[in-house]
This record gives sequence, structure tokens and C-alpha cells, in this order.
Amino acid sequence: MLTWTTDSILFHFVSEIKIQDLNGLATSPFEDLSVSKKNDDVIELVYTWLDPVRVRDKILSREQRSVSCWVFKSEKFICAFSNSESSIAYFMSKLSTIIPTQFERVFPYDYWKQFYYCENLNWFAKLTSIHIEKKPTSHDANEIKKISIKNITEFELESLFENNSVTNLTFHMEGNSIFYIDKNSVVSFPDTAIENDVFYTLSALIKEMSRKYA
Repeated sequence: MLTWTTDSILFHFVSEIKIQDLNGLATSPFEDLSVSKKNDDVIELVYTWLDPVRVRDKILSREQRSVSCWVFKSEKFICAFSNSESSIAYFMSKLSTIIPTQFERVFPYDYWKQFYYCENLNWFAKLTSIHIEKKPTSHDANEIKKISIKNITEFELESLFENNSVTNLTFHMEGNSIFYIDKNSVVSFPDTAIENDVFYTLSALIKEMSRKYA
């Protein structure tokens, strides 16, 4: 079972990735790697390392960091999980040194906005609510407001997108699975989500996103 966090970032790659290619990822005593097959088409990987904490070029301690991911071989996508985008960036940089392929960050928020919202196409999940930025007031100090799609007109929604006020999208899938995509294209899930639902959702999302690279 994958040790995953609720936040994930997607990447596309060009060349084939095999399990044996990943064995060179952990080469020092401060690194650990677990690689297995989730199924015949998906590789499951957990990479852990001790990141040095430096003060004036002196290592005072080491902080454990970890990135988990699924490698979708057929679609050529990587879904990386971590509570830190900098950890994912380090992991992808490390991965690019041992895998002879190009990795490209994928932006599902922009993709959905361009092809499914603006062109009014049907997506695999239903948009149910959005979060928007707002100015805090004396009565409400919150800078983010949640709005149900049921309570907003199409014109109002279009205006919010045009003004770049939308910070987060909430989607529901068949079976009541919920996921979120923020404006930076980080895909996340409720804390109560189970791994099978996360995998099912990301598989569907990657299937949709792979059309861009067909």
C-alpha cells in the first residue's frame, strides 16, 4: 500500500520507464527506495531521504522527507504525492538524472478551464463548487469564500474566471468520490478519502489529460 498524502502533482514523460530503471534512485545511506507493481500497468514507488538542515554551511541535523508516486506506464504519466512541492521538485530532479527522458509538469486546472469550461464539453466529473478570493471585512475576516455552483449564474461564474478570482475547484465523481484542483494545478482529496478512490480518480483524470499528448 502506498503511503500517500492528499496533495499530488502530475507529470508527463516521453520514454518508457521500467522498474529496473528506478533502482539507481537511492544510492546513499541517507536514502531509501521502495518499488513495486500496483498492477501490470502502474508502478508504485516511495522515495525517502534525509535532507540536511544547514546553518552557515554546517549540517546541524537531517530532516526526513518523502515522496510517493504512481507511474502510469501506458499513458506516460507520473502522479507524485507529498506535503511539500519542493520535495516533489527535488524528487523529479533526482529522477531525471537516472531516467533518460523529459518530464513535463501537467496543469489540469488550465486544461479543464480551456477545453471543458470554455468549450462547454462534458468532463468525467461534475464541478460542484468553487473557492474564490475576496477582501476580508470587519464581519468576515476570511479571504477565501466557497460558492456552490447551484447558487451562481453562468455569467457570474464566467466573470470570476475572467478576473482570476477562482482559487480552487471541487469535483464530484460517480460513487460520490470528491477531489479538488487548485489554480496551481495541485490535485488533492479529502482527508477521509481511501486509496482505492484516489487511484480511481487519478486514473480517470490521467486518461482525460493524456488526450493532450495523443
